[in-house]
Amino acid sequence: MGIFSKPEIIILKESNSAEEHLAKLEELLPRATGKVKENIQKEIILTKAGIDGEKKVLYELKNSNMDLVVLQDICIRAKDGREAQIDFVIVTSKLMILLECKNLVGNIEIDSKGNFSRTIQYGKRYWKEGIYSPITQNERHMGC
Repeated sequence: MGIFSKPEIIILKESNSAEEHLAKLEELLPRATGKVKENIQKEIILTKAGIDGEKKVLYELKNSNMDLVVLQDICIRAKDGREAQIDFVIVTSKLMILLECKNLVGNIEIDSKGNFSRTIQYGKRYWKEGIYSPITQNERHMGC
């Protein structure tokens, strides 16, 4: 890249399996009742938040003004059966970055041992649940 030339941003794979997951959830919702319906509604909210977060990251990458190649939603399977889903693989001439996106909904807490949890409000109800540490998740991706 010359000093006055425009950086080249190549998006080799721009897709998101979360959108397929969302479509399946929305298809199931009208037939569900009770607790199952509540769980599907909660999962729809979380999935939409994740999709929105990844769209925002992709927008920033496309407008980064840097030479880079971007692959989105990559699944890698090791011979021993381990699997890793990586939100973004970003490659430049000098380095490769594995990027795990989190667009977390709710109040996030991290305890002294590094465990993540969140409290989510849906209507008048609250759910508290443990969530995967994005730090540990990325460390596993690098080892796969």
